[in-house]
Amino acid sequence: MNFKIFITVLSVFVLIPTAFAATLSVTIGDYDTEVYKGAQITIPVEVQLQQSSGTTSVSVTIIPKDGVSCDTCTKTITFTSDGSQSTSFILKGDTVGTYQNPFTITATATGASATSTASNALIVLESPNMQINFYNTSSPVKISDNLWTIPAKMEITTFDVPFEDVVVNISELLSAHDMQIASGPQMYYVGSIPAYSTVTLTWVFNVTGFSVYGVSGTVITDKGSFYPSFTDTYTTGVTETSISPAGGGGGGGGAAEGNVISISSISIGVPVVFDFTKFADIISDIVVTAKDIAYNVKISVQSLAAKPYASMPDPPGQPYKYLKITVTNLPASKLDKAEIKFRIEKSWLKENNVNPATVVLLRNVQNSWESLDTSETSRDATYIYFKAITPGFSYFAITGEKDSGYVEEEAPAPTEAPVPTETPAPTKAPAPTETPAPTAPPTEAPVPTVSPLPTAMPVSPEGGIGTGIIAAAVIIVIAIAAVLVIKREELFGK
Repeated sequence: MNFKIFITVLSVFVLIPTAFAATLSVTIGDYDTEVYKGAQITIPVEVQLQQSSGTTSVSVTIIPKDGVSCDTCTKTITFTSDGSQSTSFILKGDTVGTYQNPFTITATATGASATSTASNALIVLESPNMQINFYNTSSPVKISDNLWTIPAKMEITTFDVPFEDVVVNISELLSAHDMQIASGPQMYYVGSIPAYSTVTLTWVFNVTGFSVYGVSGTVITDKGSFYPSFTDTYTTGVTETSISPAGGGGGGGGAAEGNVISISSISIGVPVVFDFTKFADIISDIVVTAKDIAYNVKISVQSLAAKPYASMPDPPGQPYKYLKITVTNLPASKLDKAEIKFRIEKSWLKENNVNPATVVLLRNVQNSWESLDTSETSRDATYIYFKAITPGFSYFAITGEKDSGYVEEEAPAPTEAPVPTETPAPTKAPAPTETPAPTAPPTEAPVPTVSPLPTAMPVSPEGGIGTGIIAAAVIIVIAIAAVLVIKREELFGK
């Protein structure tokens, strides 16, 4: 009997911990489903703890997919009783793309755990195009023996999308000589910049001598942070320079994304070729003509697999590729025109039933597509080559119209030239018969009849001067003598 009681009591003590074990649950709050590359989003998380006893520490971890990252991926929450507590994580978009179930949240405590996977897809978009030009507004002005002043201007231009919470910080001035900001704040709080707008910031720098110098800083926006920097050398004047977003083909020292070509200077009205053939990509050349002199011009070309952001309208036709082309140190006011040379694979045209006569390069302007003057230039076995004229740079799309009835024209096989037949030598036409001269009418005076001359015998080809000619000459002499005799008789007979 006592043994049965012991077993019953033991069973109760074993079941008590199981019946009252702590339980955890995790709830993921609402988050932005679109983020620009390099920008961050906040992920709110709520953790619930039930049937706890005493103080309980819960470890909460976020596990993002590749292409999305977190700086602080694990946090600890302390519970002193049952209930719920909130925390949050910061995720950054690293690689452009669409991520289904982009992250998982796990919560663990002693004897309990919970997991929740995000169900809303996260789209990482290409960073919007922002162009930042930083340049002097006049030549350096000497104000003392060892001091020059340089007025400078920064132009921040947006294109397709607005930017919010923009802050520009000039963090460091580098020079072998003393260089200081004489006018203008070290940090500008710009705030909002609407789409297709330009904001101008100004400074005045003092320099004690000319040599290599540089400026570096940070531009913080709601769509990511940019890290501008540039270096330059001053001689007798100040060369226009550029601060461009990191990853956007910026000035010296900045990281460049895409294929970048630099030209030291561009003269007025002289076409300059930016040769991209070494990259073996879609764009082969960009020929730029400027309305004003420009220095240290850089063009960056980046091929995109899809539209750079979701709100951009679809271009007309069948898209082949999207392009992002940015330029630094060549403001729109200085650009006359540019010719973009590109190529399309014949296999793509065939697979998509696209007639090459309909291929066009489109430029995105104020979030709408504008067709550019596009024409075919040549073909080879693999590609068809085109060129288009553009008044400026932005996002571009190469498209063509579907034509199910289009069949690529194949060059006809060469045919053998016919062997010419020998033309017989032309037969000599017989020499025309000489028409005898008409006989003169008789005069009143009687003219003595002259016996007709005998027909000349043909000349023997071997005989030189033939006997026929000699005989004819003798007869002519006799005839003349006869005429003279008759005339003499008539004269003296009278």
